[in-house]
Amino acid sequence: VEAAVLKVSKTAEKSDCKVVIVYCPKIDVDYDGEIIKKEFTPEQKIFIDACEKYNVEYINMFTSYEAMYKETNNLPQGFSNTAVGAGHTNKYGHNCIAEEIYNFIVEG
Repeated sequence: VEAAVLKVSKTAEKSDCKVVIVYCPKIDVDYDGEIIKKEFTPEQKIFIDACEKYNVEYINMFTSYEAMYKETNNLPQGFSNTAVGAGHTNKYGHNCIAEEIYNFIVEG
């Protein structure tokens, strides 16, 4: 993982651009509809540390997903033909991601 982040960082540096990775975690809810908070896995922590080490920025969508769910009861993944919250990013998740990318660009 660290080697891949380093490679991306060096490629971006040569191209005079900034790399931003959007991390879209799966959001799980319990039987009462409450979000099950998860700590980063060891692999995710390695990724985060590598991003910080090699100046690669990332947007963690968990907080935005959590806020969206609390406000609208919509999960960012899943469709009417899948288990609740399972599967690919849906229109609610895409909208949430677009807002975060927009905010990132505008706010710097």
